[in-house]
Parts: sequence; structure tokens; C-alpha cells
Amino acid sequence: MFRILKKIVVAILFVEARITLWAHRPHIVGITGSVGKTSTKDAIASVAQKLGSVRKSAKSYNSELGLPLTILGLTTAWKSVCGWFANIARGLYVSLFSFSYPEWLVLELGVDRPGDMDVSVSLVPLDVAVIMHVGENPVHVEFFNSPQELLAEKVKIIHGLSSNGVLILSNDDEQIRALKSRVKQKTITFGISEGSDVCGDYYAIIYGEDGRPVGMTFKVLYDGNVVPLSLYGIVGRQSMYAFLAAVAFGISHGLNLVEISEALVSREMAPGRMRLLDGILGSTIIDDTYNSSPMALANALSTLEEISGEKKIAILGDMAELGPFSEKSHQLAMGKCAGVDVLVTVGAKMREASEYAKKAGIKQIESFENSRDAGLFVKSIIKKGDVVLCKGSQSMRIERAVAELLAHPQEVQKLLVRQDREWDKR
Repeated sequence: MFRILKKIVVAILFVEARITLWAHRPHIVGITGSVGKTSTKDAIASVAQKLGSVRKSAKSYNSELGLPLTILGLTTAWKSVCGWFANIARGLYVSLFSFSYPEWLVLELGVDRPGDMDVSVSLVPLDVAVIMHVGENPVHVEFFNSPQELLAEKVKIIHGLSSNGVLILSNDDEQIRALKSRVKQKTITFGISEGSDVCGDYYAIIYGEDGRPVGMTFKVLYDGNVVPLSLYGIVGRQSMYAFLAAVAFGISHGLNLVEISEALVSREMAPGRMRLLDGILGSTIIDDTYNSSPMALANALSTLEEISGEKKIAILGDMAELGPFSEKSHQLAMGKCAGVDVLVTVGAKMREASEYAKKAGIKQIESFENSRDAGLFVKSIIKKGDVVLCKGSQSMRIERAVAELLAHPQEVQKLLVRQDREWDKR
């Protein structure tokens, strides 16, 4: 019954969203890829504020339902029938009677199944398309025959790009870089590899007076110009990509590097994306609990390895939606844990793969069925100066482990992902 209702609601909201876009004609940025969509959305939205009023996808509203909700400025009603009828009514008002509307929409375009991108680009005419890393074993491949099929679905975003639009591409993903020669639209690349139009270099971790990590710094290079960026509360080389994509966006729309850097320094911090949090007893938490994929996990473990700390602890939950690639992906991830002193797994897949972590030289491995128990265990062993990486797919709810370790638990609602009342029921 609810599935039928959902189809009806989506169809109505689609119509209302189309009317709204036709009436107001905002500039639209669409972002896809397997790693870093939400962080990129937030970074680009910060830069776009230099150009006009902005609305971005709330949380990760990137599906056939999430897109019209964002366009109409609505939120999910979860499984409340009355709530969805109220949304339809509000959407009707926005589409027919609203006279004010943002000048820019910055949207995530997610892909879970074949045809998803076709649906998205049929709704949103794009002025800017951004394609982040996809990788060899991306997330959300469960309903595709191969990673290549998933890639082909994601790059359909180009079909929604206007003829005078701008295509922003990850130069460090060979598959994505190759798209440059296949399109007629203006393209600009970003990355840390040589040949990127917008290049990031000289990455370093920033440490506070007490020796704990507090942020990261790197330099942005473009057309012979160099601007340093110091960003607090976040860490990781992979985090650079979101900011480099935002720089590419700003440059493509006439902003200079100084203006762009000002916007990025004052950006809004998204929870659960390589965010540095104060842990108990003077420890540091790297909170990367929003989601997980083979590439993102490898990057996060690399960050943990290069960061300075007394003891390095990793709380790692299962990676979901990997289909036939799941077992191998978990095994490969365990092989990248060389920099970990204590490995704490959550879920059956990570537990089974932990044998490969032993081969990587990890002497202490603990396994738990749920994230809260994992957090309580780490709480019992943590000491001053320790660094704890927390990461897993959404279904593993690794943020519950983080909640046990926060130095300021009263700020849990503000600091962590999935703190809505509906998530508490799951």
C-alpha cells in the first residue's frame, strides 16, 4: 500500500517541481559520483552564495523523491500519510503562488538502480554538471551487473547539461577524465595529479598546541596563481577533492581564488564526513560515519595512518550495497589497516574479513554485532592522545559508537549524522 502511495506522491511532486523550475528558472548544479557528493555539494553551495541566493539538497536528498522535495523546499514525511498529503499541498502552493525562489540550486544526483539518472535529468535542466570519483569498486553497485554499468549510468548526467553549460570532472579518475574528449560543453578538471586545471598540492595536517589534529591545509593552483587554504574541523587528502571541485565551479563563473577561498573557509560543516571531533580524555575522533565504500574506506584508513597520535583505533562497520563485490571488497579493506593499533569491527562482513587484518599485522581485533557496544568497548580502553576513526555504511549506525566517545555528549544532535527521531526508531 505504501509503495503505491509513494509512486503517486512522487508523480505529483514531480509535476509541482517542474512547474516551479519553469516559473523561476534557477541556475542548477548537479553532482554525481561515488565518493564525496555531499561534501562537494556543501562546498559548491558556499561558493555559489557569492553569486546569489542558494538552496542545496537537504541532507542527501538525491533520489527520485529527494529531488522534487529539494526543489519545492520540503522535507520527508517518512511513513506519515497525512504528512505526505501536507507536502503535496505545500508543493502546490510553492509551484503556483510563490514569488520568491533561490537563484541557484545545488543538487546531488544519486544512482541506486539502472535508469535513476535518466529520471533525474528528465526533471532538472543542468547549467553545471560535476562528476566526482567513481572508482573500480564503487558503492551502490548491488543492482548493476558491473561497476562499468554503474559508471555508465552516472555519466548520463551529461545528458541533462545544457549546450552552453559547464562540465567539471575529476582528473584523478581515469574513467571520468576520459569524458573530456567526448563532450562539446566547456570542461574544467580538478584533482591532485599533474594536468588538473585546478590542482591541490602541499597537503598537511594542522596540529594544535596540545599536539592533537585540528584541521588541514593545502594550496590551490590555477593558471599560475596559488592560494593557500586552511580548513579546520576536517582532515584527509580525499577531503581536498570537494574543495577543488568548488574552486573549479567558482572559476567557471568568474570568481577569483581569493573570493572562493573566503567562501570555503566560512563554509557549513557537514556531520559524518571526515570531521574532527573532541573525544573523551583528550582523544580525537575522525567521524566519517555518514556512509562507506571501498574507495572512501581506503582513503580514511590512509588518513589515520599518516596522522599523529598515541594509539590509533579504527571502528569499522560493514559496507552495504556492494552486491557480488562485497566479500572481496571487505577483504581488501582489511589489508589496508596496517596503520591501525586496535581494530574494532561491527557487523558480520567485517568480522569475517578481519582475518585479513591479522595478516596486515594488527594484533588486537575486537568484533561486535552493534555499534553502541563497539563504542563502549573503545570507551574502556581509550587514553589521552588516541585517535579513533569511525566509519561504516548508513545501516550500521556507527554514529552511535561516536556518541559514546564524545567529550561533549550534550552536542550530539548538532555534531552527528542521523539524529532525527525517525532514525532513532531503526
